[in-house]
Formats: sequence, structure tokens, C-alpha cells
Amino acid sequence: MINDQEFDIVRVLDVLRRQWRLIAITFVLLLGASALGIFALKPAFTASALIFVDTSDKNLLDPTAAGSAMGSADARVDSEVQIVTAETTLLKVVNDAGLLNDPEFGVSMDLRQRIMSTLRLGQQAEPTAVEKVMAAQVKLRQAVRVFRNGLTFLITISATADDPDTAANIANLLSRAYIRAQLESKIAATQSSRDIIQGRVAEASATVIETEEAMDDFIASSIDRIVAQTGRTDLEQMRSELEALNTNRDVLTAQADAVQQGLAALNWQAVTETLQSETLENLRQREVTLQRQLANATAGSQTEIDLRAELARVVANLGSDTNSQLSSLRVQISSVQARAADLQLQLRSSVLSSDLPAAIVTNIYELQQTAELARSQYQILLSRLKDLEAQSFLQVADSRVISEALVPERPSFPDTRLLLALAGILALAVGVGLAYLRENVIGGFTSDVQLSSVLKMPVVSSVPKQRAPEGVKSDSLADLLISLPFSHFSEAIRRLQVGVDQAVRRGWGGAGHSAPVILVGSANTGEGKTTLSLSLARAYALAGKKTLLIDCDLRKPSIHAHLGMPASVKLLDFLTDGGEKIDLESVAVTDRLTKARVVIGARKADVHGGQVITGEVFGRLVRAAQANYEIVVLDTPPVGAVVDALHLAQYANVIVIATRYAVTSQRDAKATLLALTDAKRDDAEIMGVITQVDQSKYNNRRKYGGYYNED
Repeated sequence: MINDQEFDIVRVLDVLRRQWRLIAITFVLLLGASALGIFALKPAFTASALIFVDTSDKNLLDPTAAGSAMGSADARVDSEVQIVTAETTLLKVVNDAGLLNDPEFGVSMDLRQRIMSTLRLGQQAEPTAVEKVMAAQVKLRQAVRVFRNGLTFLITISATADDPDTAANIANLLSRAYIRAQLESKIAATQSSRDIIQGRVAEASATVIETEEAMDDFIASSIDRIVAQTGRTDLEQMRSELEALNTNRDVLTAQADAVQQGLAALNWQAVTETLQSETLENLRQREVTLQRQLANATAGSQTEIDLRAELARVVANLGSDTNSQLSSLRVQISSVQARAADLQLQLRSSVLSSDLPAAIVTNIYELQQTAELARSQYQILLSRLKDLEAQSFLQVADSRVISEALVPERPSFPDTRLLLALAGILALAVGVGLAYLRENVIGGFTSDVQLSSVLKMPVVSSVPKQRAPEGVKSDSLADLLISLPFSHFSEAIRRLQVGVDQAVRRGWGGAGHSAPVILVGSANTGEGKTTLSLSLARAYALAGKKTLLIDCDLRKPSIHAHLGMPASVKLLDFLTDGGEKIDLESVAVTDRLTKARVVIGARKADVHGGQVITGEVFGRLVRAAQANYEIVVLDTPPVGAVVDALHLAQYANVIVIATRYAVTSQRDAKATLLALTDAKRDDAEIMGVITQVDQSKYNNRRKYGGYYNED
């Protein structure tokens, strides 16, 4: 497991190293585009106000009382958060801040409406007042964020707007509207309680009067019986005196009411007759005399003026004296009432202190308890009513602003640093993703490690892209094996030769002393397959092996051009004749640079090269070559173009797939490998070679530079 992880890490690092240019370009482009987008964003400003919620009970009438928690504190604070964003609170802010006419919060056309308006496809209706309010309220709700700070009693109210002053104004107005609404709610609740108790006070007062009258009526009705049984004549005297006082009070009250009515109607005769006052009678007579004289006086004369002035003084004196005597009369009524009340209490006390019969005592006690309860209830309700009336003017809000929102100096959005960092991470991730996509799906192969990792096959060599030295005539890159034997190219071919030899030893023991067959193929044309075949054949020839190279691409033969020879139809004639006797020497030519023998081909208009290659005659040709040579190399057509190589794969002991550096697509390479795997023999081994590798890759090997000679 550890080895697999280490291998994966190495593979990842190799991919990043090979694709660093793609990653860098992607990173720069995406980061640049993101930066342009970020700096083009419209900035938004956020202002926050801090509110403290006091959940204790507050009574200004009793400041020494300890505050007590009102229900669950957590639930209370969480509820306040919801109240802040209530519809009524937001509506107050909309009106207080004038958001209906604000370009940001007012009614604006959406994308569909703007398109319709631009294309003049319809006339947009003017929004109603309700629609304007609702639109502003919705936008305000989206711009406001209210939350509790952890488990504390603090609430943060933040508002976001395009203008910093607007953001701070909204946050402060919302906090004030919330506190004002909270205070109004408490006052309304107190007044509602007061109204309820006020009704109960009236009922309690009537009950008190009723119970007191019931007590007095019972005593009055039982006084004769009490006197008869107790012999207390003083009780009878007090009752008689009380009745006289009550009668006098009624007379005085009736007299006062009559005087009040006469005074209101300026009926001085009725007032005088009721009060029986000599002073008032004289004044009334004087008023009557003046009225007669005024009726006979000439209008507008001095006499009339004097009479009217005198009459006004008399009337004023009448009113003044009447009010004075009415006040005196009311004082008498109050005195009589007070005396009657005292006498009533004295009578009640005397009765209760007497030795009364059990039935009377029981009735009196019951009436007394009822009266006491009524008075007690009345006192409690009256006290609570006064308390609530005072509290309705002394209410304080449970919440208060700890810190008002200040005008923000910097925008809260966009957070340029954060967005750039995220964009950088995303750009890097996209770059790495594209690198892996190119590495494993769509891109070409850029190293033997990548080729081996993607295709899961051994890669024995990387053949560099190289040119012949100046002044040296060359028909093929394969000539470098002779002209530059110590070059990178020559060393790569010899490395391929070693890989092929090792594969031959692993998979094929040379049964029947026949030569191994090496098939060189590729996915597409132009991948260096023919150069690789000729170079490998020459390498074996230089190593002293009797080697035969057969140009199996009779559809488009090219080895003769690499050898600087004309094309030959001998192979085609031999294959089409179908002769039993095979004379390889008659169809093969000798390489002018090595001792390798080469069977070159040519095209004929009347012969289909693919058909003769796949026939039985070619099989006999291959077997004859194995019998007469030590190494047989087959240069085959591209697998992606024709099926000839798949037919020839049955003869091969080793299959070499040429893959052009950074050109051959992974899809084509995988398809070629799959096709050859299905077509080959079970003991045959497939290996890969990267061709035409950028020469700079080899120039980086400074520590091995002394082993190569490019001259």
C-alpha cells in the first residue's frame, strides 16, 4: 500500500512537471479574467448596529425590586431577532428612510421587462402605491441581516447598500424602529390591562356600596328586635337621630339642586324662594325695578346706558350671593352626611358590641365578611389601576442600542483579496484538471513515463528529433546510426535494440532455431515508424546479426526512399504469383550502409497491396525469412488507417508501437494498443517508443553530456 502511494505521488509530480506550461497559462488566463470581473463588480457597503436585550422585568415605580428573568432568556432573545425583521418594522423603515424613491430600493424593471421595453414589445404599467411599498419592503428584507451573537444577549443588525451613508442610516433606523415598536407594544399591553381593571374597579365599587347598604338595612330592620332583647334604648335614640339626619340631608340636597337649576336658568325668583334670603330678595326686587325702567327708557340715551350698567351690577351680585349661599348649603350637606356616617358607624359598632341573639350575630357576621371582602378587593383593584396608569407613562424598552452603525469606509463586497485568492485556487485547480485531461485523455505523449503510465505497457526508448550534420548527404534520419554513432539518436536506437532483445529472451526461446520477428507499427502516418524500422534493422546488422527488413506497407511503400533506391515490384510479383519456391535473395537488396538485407516494395495499379499482404504466400515468406535470418523486422502500415498490421501481428514475437512526441493522441494510441493486443500471439510482447522527441529534453542531461558526440 505504501509503495502504491509513493508511486501515485511520483506520478502526480511527473504530470505536473510535464504539463506546467499548460497549468501556468490556464492559471494566468483565468486569474486575469477573474480579476477583471472582480474589479468590475459594483461595490456594496455594510453597516452594523449592536443591540442589547435585557430580559429582566423592569418596574420604575419600584426601582429597588430585583429584576427577574421573563421566561426563557434564550427563547426571548431568539424571538427578538424575528421581531426586528417583522413586516411592520420594515415598513416603518421604508417610510422613515424614504426608500420608495431610492434608486436602489425603489421599483425597478427586471430583466424580462427591460428586454420588453428595449424591443418595444409592450407598454409597462405604472406600479401602484402598494406595489411600490411591497417592492421596497422585499428589497429591504434582502439587504438586512439580523442575527444573535452566539449565546449572548446581543443582536447585530446589519444593512447592505450601494451607498455607505444609506447602509448606516438603514441599520440605525431599523434598530430605532424596533426599539420604538417594542416600547409601544409594552405601553399598549399596559393600557389594555388598565382598561380591563378599570371595568373591574367599577364593579367592585358597586359591590362595596351594595354590601354596606345591605349591612345598614339589616341593622335598621333589626333594631326593634335588638332593643327588645337587649333593653338598650340608646340604640333606638341613635336610629331616630340617624333618620332625622338623613331626612335633613335629603331636604338640603333637594334645596341645593333647585338652587343650581335656578342659577343655571337665571331664574332669580325661584332661587330667592328656595333660599329664603332677604338679601337676595332685595336684589331681585331691584333687578325687577331696573327692568321696568329700562323698558321705558329712550334707546341710546344716557339713561338707558346707566340703567343697563346698574342692571349688570345687580345681576352680578345676585349670582355672587347665590353661589356663596349654595356653597354654604353644600357645606351643610357635607356636615350632615359626615354626622350621619359617624352616627351610622356608631350605631353599627354599638349593635355589634351588644349581646345579640345567635341568628342576628350570624347574619351580621356574614354581611360584615362580605363587606370586608368587597372593600379588600376594591382596594386591590384600585391600587393596581393607579399603578398601571402610572406605568403606562413610565415604560422603558427592554432593548437598547449599545453601538450605532457607523458609515463604513470600505466596501464589504467584493472582498477583493478573498475573491482573488479563491479565483487563484480555482484557476490552479482548472489548470491541474486540464493538465490531467490532456495527460490522460486528449493530449499527446511527452515522456516515456507518461506513455507507460497511460497505456500500461513498457516503453523502452525515446528517440530524439535530430538532423544530419551539415555537409553530410542523408536520405533518412536512420543514416545517423552510421554518420553519428555516438549521438542521442543512435543511443536511443541501441536502447530500443536492448529492449527488444530482453523481450525476445523473456517471451520466446527461439524454438526451431527460427529468427524472432519484430513488428514495427504506429497509430497514424508520419510518426517515424519507417525510420524506426530501418534504424533497428541497421542496429542489428551493425551488431553482427543477419538481418532482414521487409517493407510490408505495399499500399504506400517508403523504405526504398530512405535507402536512396528506386521502388521495386519484385515483392508484389512474388506474392501475386503465389509460387511455392521462395527465393528471398531474388527479392531483397542490401543496405548500402550496412549488411542488412531489405525487401522493398512498390505500388502497382492492378494489384491491391492489402490483399497480397494478408494472403498465405506472405506467411510462407515470413517463415522463410525466419529460417534464413537471425532477425526479421516488419515495417507495417498504420493501424488506424488499414488492417494490414493486425493481420501481420500473428507473425510477430515483439511488437514495437511508434508514438510521435506530443502529436499522437491518446485515443488513437489506446485504440492501436487494444487492436494489436487482440491480434497478437499470446507469447508476443508489446512495447512502446516515443519518436521525434524535442532535442532540448536531451540537452538537459548535463551530467551525461560527455558520453554523446553530435559532431
